[in-house]
Amino acid sequence: MFLITTGFQQSRSRLHPDKPGRVVFRIARKDDGDPAWTSRKVTSDICGDRDSAVNDNRDKVIACLRIISCIIEMRHDSACPFTLDDIVSDFRKAAAGDRSMVGVIARASEDPPLRADIISVGNGFRRDFKFVYHDKPGAPGGLLCYMSDLSREARATGKISISRSYSSTRGSISRFLDGADIDLGDIDRPFVSAYSSWLSETGVSDSTRSFYLRTLRAIINHAATDGLLRTEESLFKGFDTRVIFGERTEIRDPLDRETLKKIAGLDFHRDPEAETVRDMFMFGFYCRGMELIDITNLTRSNIRGDMLVYKRRLKGLPKTVCLDKKAMDIVRRYQSPDNDYIFPFLDRYKGLQQYSVNNIVSRHIKQIGRAVGFPALTFSMNITAWQTLMNRSDLPDLLLGNL
Repeated sequence: MFLITTGFQQSRSRLHPDKPGRVVFRIARKDDGDPAWTSRKVTSDICGDRDSAVNDNRDKVIACLRIISCIIEMRHDSACPFTLDDIVSDFRKAAAGDRSMVGVIARASEDPPLRADIISVGNGFRRDFKFVYHDKPGAPGGLLCYMSDLSREARATGKISISRSYSSTRGSISRFLDGADIDLGDIDRPFVSAYSSWLSETGVSDSTRSFYLRTLRAIINHAATDGLLRTEESLFKGFDTRVIFGERTEIRDPLDRETLKKIAGLDFHRDPEAETVRDMFMFGFYCRGMELIDITNLTRSNIRGDMLVYKRRLKGLPKTVCLDKKAMDIVRRYQSPDNDYIFPFLDRYKGLQQYSVNNIVSRHIKQIGRAVGFPALTFSMNITAWQTLMNRSDLPDLLLGNL
């Protein structure tokens, strides 16, 4: 499977700082059975002075996308092994007008539909192309196959939450179909009705049923945009696809001072990762409550003497906090010239995305909660604990000194 996306690269010329940048294309490849994507970038001759150069030259960009897709199809159909470097080389030849690429250029100019079984493009240009499944002439392809493609594309472009939604819904529909598939062109209102009834009969909650139907509707809209089917306006009419907030879990008791003391005093010398998570939790508490994303992204530059200066990533608000002895002790514990970040997750695991950090922290927070007899512990409770204890005490400095 190949994914072609676009971007803009500023000029890096020191001799000519005013030299315009260029539009670049990223070609990513993922072979069957291999969970990892590999990619190459190729620079085009499309110039511009800012990120909007991609949209300012949209027709030229689309023409290049067609040429790259035709090169991939040609290589794929030849049944000879090829690499991403081969695709990049062919594209450069085509851009230079090499005679060996005349056939590819001619085919690209005919505006052919893209092969959905092997090629996808970034969402910003999906509406400019039609897609067909080569292995099913005259038919738009299978729903489950298409959902897998969308999930892979979303993950490759960093949209992890969307990818998970597609994968989860695909699993549900696969169970509904007993592992079989259904052509996209065969999806109609009776199918949606039968799937909705099956969800109810299997005992899923109203919010879960609404989630699956809402995701299915989004996938059908994607397929319609890709030219794979025609949708009826009434396809989901009458089915509840709202986001339901009414099903809430039981309200948890806030942390008390004694439980916080137990957390601060836990001995994790045999489990350094759990110890780091515990220290991050307590650091957040000592700093008047902090979100996990803010703590994991703190660098040495955020520490200025005994002050912590940072900008909240979720709300964009600047904050300055005076660090007390407890907080400074934690900072010193992780000081290292080899680390850019105060806490070592993003240094230790290069390329780790925030959702992966959240998973690691969540696992250890549950471990910490069980160790102190508070199994409902979550990382965000460092914030609610600070707010609760501040409301109950007129002596916050004394409180911090006792923890």
